[in-house]
Amino acid sequence: MGMSEEIRVCRAVEQLLKDRDENARFGDSPVDLTPPNLPEGYKVQDALIKRYQDRGQGIDGWKVGLASKSMQQSVGIPHPIEGPILESLSHNEHVDLSNADYVSVCVEADAGPPSRTDFLQRRPLD
Repeated sequence: MGMSEEIRVCRAVEQLLKDRDENARFGDSPVDLTPPNLPEGYKVQDALIKRYQDRGQGIDGWKVGLASKSMQQSVGIPHPIEGPILESLSHNEHVDLSNADYVSVCVEADAGPPSRTDFLQRRPLD
């Protein structure tokens, strides 16, 4: 019998926090912690956001992820998804960064105006 969804979500969140703290490569996590469906994936995301907020890391906004077909194919999700942008990873002015602090360096550009509104909930972000 497999582990319950609640336990799997908690373990996935702990693994993701550990991976970020250790700059582990994406995809090196145990397969049994991979959410089997999108609703459970969003439960992991929601719980992870809560843990980041508990650590004092706010959400600066939201982004569309997996926008390209190649990224969708690499993770097995056939459509774009949404996700948070952590304040600690958002830079609106000049900043010096070290490659050693990141597993994969990339630049993402937003195509829309900045907003302090959660479009999914239609309410201001805290």
